[in-house]
This record gives sequence, C-alpha cells and structure tokens, in this order.
Amino acid sequence: MSSSAGTLSVGFSSISAASQTRRLCFLFLAALVFRLLYNAFRGLAPDEAYYWVWSRHLSTSYLDHPPMVAYLIWASTKVFGSTGFGVRFPAALMSAGTAAMGCWLVQRITRDQRVTWLAAVLLVTSPMITLTGTLMTPDTPLLFFVTAGLVTAVKLFETNAAESGKRFGLWVVFGVISGQAMLSKYTGVLLPGAVVFAILTTRDIRREMFRPGIYVAGFIALGIFSPVILWNARHDWVSFRFQFAHGFGQDDVPGIMGFLTFFGSLIATYTPVLAAIAGIAAFGLWRGYQRQPVTLRLILSAATLPILLFAYSSFRKKVEGNWPAIAFVPTVVLAASWIAQQMPGREKLLGTAIRVSLVMAVFVHVPELALLARLRIPVANEVIGWRQFAAEVDEFSKGDPVFASNYQNASELSFYMKGQPEVWSMNFNRRSNAFDYFDGKPDLSQLDSAVFVGGDPRLINQYFTVESTKVIQNTYLGQQIRRRTLTRAVKPTTLPSN
Repeated sequence: MSSSAGTLSVGFSSISAASQTRRLCFLFLAALVFRLLYNAFRGLAPDEAYYWVWSRHLSTSYLDHPPMVAYLIWASTKVFGSTGFGVRFPAALMSAGTAAMGCWLVQRITRDQRVTWLAAVLLVTSPMITLTGTLMTPDTPLLFFVTAGLVTAVKLFETNAAESGKRFGLWVVFGVISGQAMLSKYTGVLLPGAVVFAILTTRDIRREMFRPGIYVAGFIALGIFSPVILWNARHDWVSFRFQFAHGFGQDDVPGIMGFLTFFGSLIATYTPVLAAIAGIAAFGLWRGYQRQPVTLRLILSAATLPILLFAYSSFRKKVEGNWPAIAFVPTVVLAASWIAQQMPGREKLLGTAIRVSLVMAVFVHVPELALLARLRIPVANEVIGWRQFAAEVDEFSKGDPVFASNYQNASELSFYMKGQPEVWSMNFNRRSNAFDYFDGKPDLSQLDSAVFVGGDPRLINQYFTVESTKVIQNTYLGQQIRRRTLTRAVKPTTLPSN
C-alpha cells in the first residue's frame, strides 16, 4: 500500500481521499433515500406496530425491552404522523449512520481505500443493515449506538496518554452512548463489556482502570439506564426476569440441535460468505491476540463475545439470529481487516459476499418473491395484507370495541383500522406482554358488546354471550397469508367471579 499527497492506491484506480469521501457520501445518501421511499409504502410488521403502540403509552421501560424504540417512534410520528413513514423514519436514518460509522471503522483499522469501499457496499446491502433500515425494532438503535460507541472507543485508544483532558471527554461521550445503547436493548451492556475486556487484556492501556474517566463513563451510563431499573423495581423485576429466562432459560430444544439452529440463522443473517471470512479472521486474530493493537482487540472482542455468549445459550434455549446483532458491524470490520492483508484472491471473496448480500437484500425488500418461490421467509407474511385484514375487521365490528388474542393482531389493527383505535391484547392462554402493563385497559364487564379477533370462543363465553362468528382468510399471490376468526359478543349474562 502506498500513499502520497492525499492519494491512495491499493490495487484500485488511484483517486483522492476527497473523491473517496464523496463516493461514500453518495452511497450512504442513496441508500437513505431509497429506504425512506421504500418504508413509506411497505406495511408494518407486527413487532413494529407493537412498538408504535408503546409510543402511545410512553413509559420508562416495558416488559419486552427498554424504551428507546418507543421514544424514537413517538418523536418521529409527532413530526411525520402515525404512518409507516413516520414509524420507520428513525430506522432509515440510523441504518445509514450505522453503515457510515462502520465504514469509518474499516478505514481506521485497515487504512485501505479499496477495502473500505467494498466494506461500505457490503454494509449498505447486508441483510442486517437492510432489516434494521426497513424495520423499526430495538435492534436499529442498538446497532447505531453500539457502532457509535466503538468509534468513540477507537478514538479514545488512539489518543495520546498526555492528552488527559481529551481522553476524559471521550470517556464522558462513551458513557452517554453506552447508556443509550442499554436503553435500546439489554444486550447494549456488551458494548462497555467489550471495552473493559480489551483494556484488561492490553498491558499498555491497563492503567486506564486506575484513572477516573472509565468510572465516570460507568456512572453516566448507569444514570441514563436507571429509569429502567426503577421501573423493574416497581414491577417485581418482571422485565429482567423475562429477558433472562427468554435468553438463558431451559427449553426442550436438544442441545446440539439448538446450537445448529442458531448457527444456521446467524449465517443467514450475516450471509454465508461474510460469516466464513469473519470466522477465519477471528480465529487468526485470537491466536495472535497479544500481537494485535488495542483497537483491533476491541473490535475482535465486540465481534466474538456476543456470539459466544448466545452460542452457549443456544444449547439451553432457542436463540434467534438477530440476538447477537450487536456483533454485526465489528464482524464486517474483522472481515475487512483480513481482506486488507492483500493475499491473492481475498478481495474477490469480499466481492462475492457483496453479491450474496445483494441477492438476499432483494428478497428482504421484495417479500413477494419469497411467496412466488414458495419459500418460508417469516418477514414475507408479516408485512403483507394487514390493511386488507383491518378493513374486514372494521366492517365486521361496526364501531364496537375490538380485542385481540395476541399483541400482533392487536397492534396491527390499532395501526390500520379507521381512526387508529385502541385495540387491546387480551392474551388468552398466551404469555404476558406490554399490554398487561399499560394504563387504561377496559373492563370487559362494563361493555355492552365487543368484537374479538382470535381466541377461544369458550373463553370469551366467560364474559359475553357469543352472537356471531366470521372467518377471515387473507390470500396473496395464491397463498393464504393469515386466517383469523372474528367473534361478536354481547352483554354477559353472568359476570365473572373475582
């Protein structure tokens, strides 16, 4: 690799650093504009509608997750309205920011212009960034703040020890960002965990543990996260208990099969080529860990520790591929660092990874292709047909209050029915969810009539007399998307006993 007068040449037609910056800015801006336009017309997935419902019941925490996703949706919909565009505007913006910061990390670690460009294209097209840019879930702010935290930590580690004021300021910034990551999702705690691990295993910077900056950062992060702790304290620690059982409890899933399922979903999320490159890179870097600079040790820790944690959990519990989402951007940086060693043929592998990502991104953006191909991709069914479903419920309900047997139906109907009414999830024979902790839940015994979506009519009979039922079947491209039973019920003949 050679450089002169702001020009780099790495098996790449030599262009100025300024030209490279313009190319990258155009790439990220084009991705942002595309996702803003796409998000305006594609229907919300059930979890997105669920988090929108959270934004109508703002709280310092929720059963399922900390509150950041609800705060972002609340702020965005105040500006753009309760539309798909309004709900997803933060997703498009944050995913572009995540890709841009990931690109900065690749450039900082590799100092290789061509690899930086290829990594930027990979980040923009990857299924993970595509999903966090087109679906507004807690993973979207999590990836954004974790990547911002890694950028801050790299700058901190590169700062001269004599610049104590600058280092302290960066620790303050890192504390704020870590707090935001933890407000996004509980796995955000792995960000400061990766930084502490890198410090403890690097002799040259271990003295940071004896300086105030790291502890100030910890207190700031804890202070930002403290409302979640207080909410849990007032609710019998229900969210902490739920997430611990959800992530590390014991299921009936056989150990090795649970791991293989997790491993397969992880490969699908990261794409097979990228996962293979990153795995080879991580193995080599861990073998030579003591020879690596602290910045690469940090990236290595951030990429592998979350995956190892959930790999262990997968032997006990069903683990989904998005759970270690925090590791995605550092995984791309690891792959880029291995490619940048300039051994023959390695850049072609990154090009192959991009092509695979592009194909998978097309299926994510056009779920109709999965339906036509008879592929069972959950997102395909989740974002299609809800407007039609809500219109049929509107027609059947004739203005009566509507209740649903699960949060998915309740949330989608709240969003798509006329006037966006409150549709409550009654959770018949299902696990608890955030609806159980919202204020204002109607008293069924005080209603003259109601419509129930799903649920066992025998259970509804505890409160009402069933007047009529109707089965709704939504089809699309010749396939059944969903089938639900609607039940109209009238004033109960007997009240339920307390």
